[in-house]
Amino acid sequence: MAHLKDFTLFVATREQIIEHRTRTFPVWGGGHTVEEYLARDAACEQQENSVEGRLITWVLAPRDDPTTLDFPCAVESYRREGRSYDGELQRVTAYNVACVYTKEDKRRKGYANHMMRLLHWVLADERFLDRKAFPSEWGAPPERVSEAGGAYFSALWSGIGPDFYKTCGEAPGRDGWLIKDSRSTIWKLEEAEGRVKEPAGGWQWLDEKEVKEAWDADVPLMERDIEELGKQLVGKPVVSFLPNKGVAAFQHERCIFSAPHAPFLFKSWGIKATEGELAYATWTVDVKRKSLGLKNLLLTRIRAHSDAQFKEMMSAVLRYAKENGCQAVEMWNLPRNFEAAAKDLAGETFVRDSFLPALKTYAVEDAEYAFNERFHWC
Repeated sequence: MAHLKDFTLFVATREQIIEHRTRTFPVWGGGHTVEEYLARDAACEQQENSVEGRLITWVLAPRDDPTTLDFPCAVESYRREGRSYDGELQRVTAYNVACVYTKEDKRRKGYANHMMRLLHWVLADERFLDRKAFPSEWGAPPERVSEAGGAYFSALWSGIGPDFYKTCGEAPGRDGWLIKDSRSTIWKLEEAEGRVKEPAGGWQWLDEKEVKEAWDADVPLMERDIEELGKQLVGKPVVSFLPNKGVAAFQHERCIFSAPHAPFLFKSWGIKATEGELAYATWTVDVKRKSLGLKNLLLTRIRAHSDAQFKEMMSAVLRYAKENGCQAVEMWNLPRNFEAAAKDLAGETFVRDSFLPALKTYAVEDAEYAFNERFHWC
């Protein structure tokens, strides 16, 4: 569309950030007042997950009016520390992309698609971009900023099906974000009750500080697993996000800062084995899901070393969820080797049709998406 040449991507002003969040309120407000919704997001942007330029709101705006409040659409990016294995393990920059939203009267005109195509040009490491391939019909490339860039890969969760974000490549003929594994395992607690046994002991409940310590301890184990997986998948790179440095903490911090969630919060946000190599689970609260119930426990990260240990840990989690008024427990992309053990506890695994994880790799054509769990959702 010819008119898209007149638009490009800008870092949002404070006024544009508030405008973007206010627009999203009717869709994502979920029981908040507007004031509560804006206060929650303002509190979240002061957390480790977002500070020091990690969170950027981008707007698609006219080239000649970059600060307008009548911009068509906006998107958020969160800079993360990731890992990549392609013959050797590397520490790399990666991004989670969130809150893609187009103003109602600007929809179905190509704005969101164009915004997401341009986003690659400010996130990806310049080594992986061919500036000669930037289409002349798009005008000049968006200006890069020091707080962004350097990405080996980025990921988002699609709420609009599997196809749209694939079309948002950095140039015509290039794929955008490709849908990856979107399995969910759900334990409905009434059905699981008869199968859950009293834990034998040896488990510690974790508070906010202790879950962060568990995530820190998990990182070298995840690195080991990524490297082992990469060696098994000969010739296929592996990428992953990590749960530390505020990434997984965002899952429950967002609830803590949410006024409507106050009656539903947990005292503990995880559980850990007291002996042996790290085995643990962490979670957040999920409320008002029509398909599940008023309050649910959503696992964000797990590690276990055997079926027996997994079942013992999950028995404790399921009992805790039941005691705290939950109707269900859910896990995204439970390791396949635990699916049978989960079923023994009435856990049902299926491919979900919402919150579809999608990956875009810049350093390579495609990669295995390891630890594609809830902990880095945003």
